[in-house]
Amino acid sequence: MRKIYHGRRISEAGGQPAFVNNKPLKHIVKHSPTGFNWGYGGSGAADLALSILADCVGLETAEKYYQRFKWDYVAKWGDEWQITEEEIKEWLAKQSGLDEKIKRWYEEVKKLADEVAEDYKKFAEKCGEYVDEFDLNLMRSLVIHSALGAAFLANLLQQAEREKKSGGTENVSGRS
Repeated sequence: MRKIYHGRRISEAGGQPAFVNNKPLKHIVKHSPTGFNWGYGGSGAADLALSILADCVGLETAEKYYQRFKWDYVAKWGDEWQITEEEIKEWLAKQSGLDEKIKRWYEEVKKLADEVAEDYKKFAEKCGEYVDEFDLNLMRSLVIHSALGAAFLANLLQQAEREKKSGGTENVSGRS
């Protein structure tokens, strides 16, 4: 049977009800002892994301992806929302591909960092300076953190562009 997850805000206080196929969704308490919530990135939203994913694909996968799911969906939901099992699994398939891209990118950045550190060492030696492993690790760290910062900024710019194109309200599947 196809699963449909949904919720409707019943008050401004925490502890909002969420359902799967019109039955109460089991609350996996990890961050919020008071229950589910959505429309922001806090503890109630985190527990809702974890509980939806655990029900849909199991706890092991849910633990790995619930924070991303929270930010991509749960934090953006309005007073009423609905999302299907198919939408969730499609989103998860994209995340797995993204993880592989991130791993490959990180390996490339590490290789670049090693090359920069080696060039730094050669340059320092030509100048008569001694470079120890601490200095080389510091250089590697600077390269990696610079690349991460650039990737983060690129992501923010892409998100701002998407929001600009959609008139300030990004069209997110599952949003009411």
